[in-house]
Amino acid sequence: MNIIPPEQIGAYLEQAKNEGVLPIFYLELTTGLRRGELLALLWEDVDVEAKTISVSKSVCRLKGELLVTPPKTQNSIRTVAISQKALELLLEEHDRHPDNPILFPSPRTGTYWSPECIGRVHKKLLKNAGIDENVRLHTGHLHLCDRPDAESRRTADAGRNGCSLAERTARSDTGQYL
Repeated sequence: MNIIPPEQIGAYLEQAKNEGVLPIFYLELTTGLRRGELLALLWEDVDVEAKTISVSKSVCRLKGELLVTPPKTQNSIRTVAISQKALELLLEEHDRHPDNPILFPSPRTGTYWSPECIGRVHKKLLKNAGIDENVRLHTGHLHLCDRPDAESRRTADAGRNGCSLAERTARSDTGQYL
């Protein structure tokens, strides 16, 4: 799998900031949530005090219609810790649309983003940052050890054996985290 080279993550996130989508892409890169999981998050899924997000659903497209469904597997239902920086970005995002229950509402519709649309935004960010456009959006969990803030580095270090990283991202193959 192609991943964003660690030395280019800053340029990628700068492009996300320029496009007004930094919170969703920062959260993706620092938590490893799948695209549909990110898009299905509601404000009620965020525990500000505990700095966690509860993952229990996913957005997908079926026969042209956006649906909120249970996640891919039973193991995908989980609570994920987030960094202080991620929490701050989420709170700023909330200030942009305080009356909407969706964590990341589409700026066009006010409802859920479509996974395809967020994929197109991702490709645009890659292109504008000068990064190979074949890098996949949901591979951010591979960057846990490359995150710059100390809190995130401790989280990554605690999971070096792969097991806690697999649990955090609901992937069963821990070999990809070693």
